[in-house]
Amino acid sequence: MSATSEFDDLLDPEPPAQRPRTVLCLPPGSSLFVAANALEEVLQRDATVTTVALNMAERQLGTTSRAFLSDRFPGVTRSVGDADRASQPGESTQYRLLRFQCSQCDHQVFRTFYDERAIPACANAEHGSMVLRK
Repeated sequence: MSATSEFDDLLDPEPPAQRPRTVLCLPPGSSLFVAANALEEVLQRDATVTTVALNMAERQLGTTSRAFLSDRFPGVTRSVGDADRASQPGESTQYRLLRFQCSQCDHQVFRTFYDERAIPACANAEHGSMVLRK
């Protein structure tokens, strides 16, 4: 099974009119569960995000949108342990979503990992590297 087909449930088959200004970068080998949780967190953290490009290991898997996910999974809200009907107090120890933002425009990248050798750069090449935000 290719990586793209594994994530098809999350990807909007209709391409967005404009390239998404928000990118979610996942490390190689990330599971569908990790991708869904990270995507949900991106959309919960920033209400202005309407479309997201989903990347794994610098390869774009596709794009999705808040509207597509709401239509596809109406009323779904998940939390840690929902799959096995268990819950742990506190935040997940599996990953912490990091937000990088361009200091000159509204492009942003979310990652589940930090590598100072590969800080994301803005899609506008002249803007350079993005800044880690809280």
